[in-house]
Amino acid sequence: PLPPAFSVALPAGLNNMHFDCSSNIEHWETTWTTQQKEWCCVTEGHACHPYDCFEDLEERHEKWDAAKTAYCCQEKSIGCAKSTTLPLVTTTPFSYDCEAGKLNWEAGWSVGKKEWCCSKTGVGCDAYDCQEGAEASWTIEKKAWCCDEKSFNCPTTTVVSYDCTSASNWEVAWSESQKVYCCDTHGVGCDAHDCNEGTPDTWTTDKQSWCCQQKQIDCPSTSQAVAYNCDNVGSAWKSWPKPQQDYCCGSGGAQCDPYDCTAGLNNAEVGWSVEQVGWCCKNKNLGCPSTTVVASYDCNAGIANYEAGWS
Repeated sequence: PLPPAFSVALPAGLNNMHFDCSSNIEHWETTWTTQQKEWCCVTEGHACHPYDCFEDLEERHEKWDAAKTAYCCQEKSIGCAKSTTLPLVTTTPFSYDCEAGKLNWEAGWSVGKKEWCCSKTGVGCDAYDCQEGAEASWTIEKKAWCCDEKSFNCPTTTVVSYDCTSASNWEVAWSESQKVYCCDTHGVGCDAHDCNEGTPDTWTTDKQSWCCQQKQIDCPSTSQAVAYNCDNVGSAWKSWPKPQQDYCCGSGGAQCDPYDCTAGLNNAEVGWSVEQVGWCCKNKNLGCPSTTVVASYDCNAGIANYEAGWS
C-alpha cells in the first residue's frame, strides 16, 4: 500500500512547537523531521505529501526507492516508466499552481517551481522578491540586489545640520554628533570641556584639571594649594584627586614614587615585578638583583695531569 499524506489536524504534541517552513524548503523531504513536516503542512501548507516528486526527478533512477517511484507515478503521474528501452520519463507533463503561495514565492517556492512559473507566467524570475518581507529582515545581498536591479530601498544619505550659534552650555546640551558637526564646520565645541560654563566649584575634578592645564583657567594658587594635605605614606598619593596630585607631587613636597620600595623588600626577588625591581634598584638602591659570582680556576695548577685531574 502507498503511504498516506499527512493529516491536516495538528497533533497535540506539536501545539507548542514552531518551525521555520522556509528553511531548506527545496529539500524538505530528506532534511526535515517528521514533526516539522506535520507542523508545516498544517500551518503553512508545505510538505503535506510523503514524497517530493520534483526533488531529484532527473536522477530518480539512482536516488528514488521503489515506494517513492510508485507513489509519484500513481498519485502525481510523475516519474512513471515507459515500456521501452528509453530512459524513464514522465508520461504526463507536470505543472505547478503559480497562484498558490504567490505572495511568498521567494521563500515558499522550490527552485523547480520558480523556474516553471517564470517560464509560464513570468512570476518567480527574479533572484529576490523586493515586495516580500520586512526590509529590516532582508539579507545584505537582497538589499543590494533590490537597490541595484529595482532601485528599491536604496540607502539615502541624509545631511544633518545643527544650529552651532547656540553655543551656551554646549558641553552638556549638545549631542556628540552635534559637537563633531559644529567643530568641523564652525570650529565650535571642539574642546573636551567648556571652561566658560558653570562655576569651578561645580566642575568635576577632571574638568578642573583640564581647564587649568589646557586653558590656564582656575588653576590652584599657592594659598589654595596649601589647603591640601600632602602627607604621603607609600602610594597613598595615587588615590588623591588630580589637582591634589598636581600640587603635592609637584611643588607640595610629597614624594610620589610609583612604587613603595620598602614594602615586601625581603621578598623582592620573587614578589616584585620586573618594573618595580628596576625602578627601586635604580632610584633607591633597594631590591637590586644579587650578583652571581663567576667561579674562577688556576689553570696552571695540575696542568701536567689535566686529562685525569681536572673537573
